[in-house]
Amino acid sequence: DGYVSTWLGKYKAYGTTNDVGALARFANTHGVTVDQGTGDAYVADNRNSGDIRKATPGGTVTAWQVNISYATGVTISDGHVWFCCSQGILKGQLSNSAKTTFVGVNPTFRQWKIAFTSTGTIYACPFLKNNVAKYVLPSNTLIAVAGDADTGGTDDGNGAAARFKKPTGVDVDSNDQVFVGDNGGYK
Repeated sequence: DGYVSTWLGKYKAYGTTNDVGALARFANTHGVTVDQGTGDAYVADNRNSGDIRKATPGGTVTAWQVNISYATGVTISDGHVWFCCSQGILKGQLSNSAKTTFVGVNPTFRQWKIAFTSTGTIYACPFLKNNVAKYVLPSNTLIAVAGDADTGGTDDGNGAAARFKKPTGVDVDSNDQVFVGDNGGYK
């Protein structure tokens, strides 16, 4: 019905306090994903060394992963929370946040956001680039699938003929269609 309300935090109340509902504070959120099984939300909060914070459906906010340098995108796939940071792509088990492992990707390919297809293909918007990439694991290979990393623009097209201006959002629907939010291209 289009109604929007604040579930966690408070407008203009900056901080990193773990608490409940409006008493919780966030500093610089860059991504959120929801575990469809539990309803828990995971938020990439980018300030103060960067944290991945967990919020229960009742609104209790806790630190799930801390000191994640430049945490941006976060998503859930295959029983893990996957997140982007300056170290590359990392994943942590939903059931045990202490078990975080480096997945791959050269840190120079920092991502804003990642998304998975039903077959496990990872799509990403590389940080401050003008393209969308696909990651092949475990070979840790980055393949540009749309746009040109160094040439910005707004043209529609196939593959490298398409143009983006620093896209920051990517998601995949149930039919494995990839959707991109183009920050600089306003589309």
